[in-house]
Amino acid sequence: MRIHLRQPTPFERGAVAVTVALLAPVLLILAGFTLDYGNAFAQARAFSTGADSAALAVVNAKRTLINASPATPTNCKSVVDNDGGSALTVAKAQVQRNAPNGMTLASGNITVNVQLACVDKNGTPNDNGILKATVTVSRAVPTQLGQMVGVATINATKDGSAALGVARQINGVFPLAICKDVADDLAAKAQAVGAPYPNYVIDVNKVWGGGTDCNAGNNGSGNWGWLNCGGGVSAVDIGSYIANGCLADLTLGGSPPSTTIEGSPGNKINSNNVTSPLTANLGKTYAFPVYTDIGGNGANTTFKITAFIELKLIDYDGDGNITVQYVNYSSVGDINDLCGLGNIQCTVYNAYAIGMVS
Repeated sequence: MRIHLRQPTPFERGAVAVTVALLAPVLLILAGFTLDYGNAFAQARAFSTGADSAALAVVNAKRTLINASPATPTNCKSVVDNDGGSALTVAKAQVQRNAPNGMTLASGNITVNVQLACVDKNGTPNDNGILKATVTVSRAVPTQLGQMVGVATINATKDGSAALGVARQINGVFPLAICKDVADDLAAKAQAVGAPYPNYVIDVNKVWGGGTDCNAGNNGSGNWGWLNCGGGVSAVDIGSYIANGCLADLTLGGSPPSTTIEGSPGNKINSNNVTSPLTANLGKTYAFPVYTDIGGNGANTTFKITAFIELKLIDYDGDGNITVQYVNYSSVGDINDLCGLGNIQCTVYNAYAIGMVS
């Protein structure tokens, strides 16, 4: 089989040249748009941290307001109705902290919008549902070659959504009650610095505090707040709670919600039965019960638990001091299975959980 090759005629060569000349501007524009859209996509990705952290900041701010005045919001809708633009202020501040490439909101480089919605766990609108905050960060990115065909900008947009609700359950409760004064001070100092949060030493033999809350008077001795989590208050029991969690029902009821748990004011960190599981669980995050009042004395001491604070165990010493790192003033809950901020019936712990949602 023979293949015959021939030279293109002058006419054919001219036709190719004309075709290339006609397609060249189109190819150039397509290449330009590829670069322009790539630049816009990269900027949208750069907005991701700002959008996500802003959404978390918004729901965290709402949780702080609720903790400060638990009886004020009757349901999720009331939280939204009374926002008054505060969510947008929080979101803008957080986005500005994470703005890429020196961009600023003041210069008009970035636009921030916030949408607050009350939904159930399926996303259906519900006035008594969880609070969902969606933060949208966008910028009109100037094009380079796109301007040749009248496209001056391409919109780069990124959304981030977070939710706030009441946790159905408390996972990993640490069997040591902390005075509200101490918990409030710990949270305030951590939030003043911001993440990564600094370490905080809880002087466990002084967890009763000396402020307006948690003043124990002459109750008990030793001032430790170890709790009976369902199996007793011996060193063996406390060690088991640290390793395996509390057995007691920690449901908070009433208005405002609370529960009373028996405890022991004696030092348990002088026992190997406590120090061994403590050492094994350093680095783990627990929900520490927070109390406001103490009743009884000695082995009959009781603690009125009103909330939980998440703390990461960092270290401890033989004198009873525990070094922790602030995580959140809420429970370790499942964000996908929250109670609503209102009348949806489920187990309520007065511990608000926040997290990212889609």
